[in-house]
Amino acid sequence: MLTMTRTRLIACACVLGIFIPAFADKPHTSRELLLPHFQVAVQGQAQDTQLTLGNSAATDLMVDVEIFTNWGISVFKFQISLGPRQIRHFNMADLINKGHVPDNPRLIGGSLNRLREALCGHNTTLDGMYFGSETQPGCAVGFVRFSVAGDKAPYLWGRYTLMDEDGGMVANNPLINVDMADPTHETCKRHGMRTYFEGMQDVDAQMVIWTDVQGNPTETAAPQTRKALLSAWDEDGRFIRSWNLDLMASNRIDLDHYFAGPDPCWFELTTDVEAHMALQMEDVCDELEIHAWCLSSEGLRIEKTTNGHDADVAPGPEIPVGSVVTWRYTVSNLDDDPIYDILVTDDQGVQVDCPKDSLQPGESMTCTASARAEACQYANLGMVTGVNENGTVFRDEDPSHYYGAESPG
Repeated sequence: MLTMTRTRLIACACVLGIFIPAFADKPHTSRELLLPHFQVAVQGQAQDTQLTLGNSAATDLMVDVEIFTNWGISVFKFQISLGPRQIRHFNMADLINKGHVPDNPRLIGGSLNRLREALCGHNTTLDGMYFGSETQPGCAVGFVRFSVAGDKAPYLWGRYTLMDEDGGMVANNPLINVDMADPTHETCKRHGMRTYFEGMQDVDAQMVIWTDVQGNPTETAAPQTRKALLSAWDEDGRFIRSWNLDLMASNRIDLDHYFAGPDPCWFELTTDVEAHMALQMEDVCDELEIHAWCLSSEGLRIEKTTNGHDADVAPGPEIPVGSVVTWRYTVSNLDDDPIYDILVTDDQGVQVDCPKDSLQPGESMTCTASARAEACQYANLGMVTGVNENGTVFRDEDPSHYYGAESPG
């Protein structure tokens, strides 16, 4: 089943070359909010990120603010106050370029230079260490966490706006609820993105992906990343292909590379840590609609292993070429009703055998398949479908990988 907890953006042609969302999402109050990606030009361009932070309570709130690099390294902390029902507006460029810290003394000299260097992916003058990766010359990037200080109810809400090099708006979204104690938190390990546009390869659009990882300062600029899997299907549900991604804590990824060949209408992103996916577009000159969701595990779930390894991302276990590979597909019914006509398939065409084709509520079964290991990197995708007595169709999938190792000699 799909649970819509993400961004819905509609972009329309306009003379100014910016887009305006078709509607404003209702803000969700939380104890902890996330700005998943910011970008600020430090050398003469208009790139900026603007914030609105609100207090829905009738009492004062103290808010802890923490700025991170795109490796997930904390580089600056401060506190701000919000009065009853107060809404405050902030400009990241004022902080990073001018040192203006709301409700706090101004940053100057070496402290301000160190913050800029860390966020721009340069080795810092004060300690000679790297705290993040350079993504664009002269551009500071990262993410920000906002949390309510003390034991307060979830009264905090906010929005953010990203501006491109020309001052055009490329994203206007709510801040993300990342309070893991809140059942409505907006992070997950599996996302879906639906597009309604032909010729998407001609659109300048980006995925903004935040992952809950924390890096460490190093003496080299080599990016600190985690593996993730991006898969694509066409509008008829035919699998196109998958890509292995190397993700930092905060990422901005151009989509045009993934629209080569047939125009995909459905993407799924699988990570091994909690993550959030948002979208932004630039220079849009046609109507375009994009939806992004967290994919919930309600209804029917499949978990696939390769020789006992839960290898959702590459490379997976190393297996000698020619030896037997065994895949196990554990299918579970998480619905309140029986699920019938269960079909388990594999995108690489291997024959999957299951003991039955229906499951009672809370029941599970294990299906199996096997083949000889092939050389080099191998990936396949286990998929399951089924229907309950009300006619609701359930679908789930789980990727797996292994690396086929040639014998020496």
